[in-house]
Amino acid sequence: MSFVVAWSNKIELVLRGKGLWKLVTGDEQEPVAGDESEIAKFAKRRDVAVTTILLSIEESCLSPVMNLRDPIEI
Repeated sequence: MSFVVAWSNKIELVLRGKGLWKLVTGDEQEPVAGDESEIAKFAKRRDVAVTTILLSIEESCLSPVMNLRDPIEI
């Protein structure tokens, strides 16, 4: 198993365990309008997903994604 596949499987498990995997797959979308607290909750969860992913990436592979803030893009 390659390093990238192993990393991908591990980070998926971490994000699933935190209830964030649907943010990465795009199955959970940002609320367009409505309750401000729901929008804030979504933004916080997105930030946790982004942070979790970025902190799991080896330094040598980080530069292409370092400034991205969308877990789907990363």
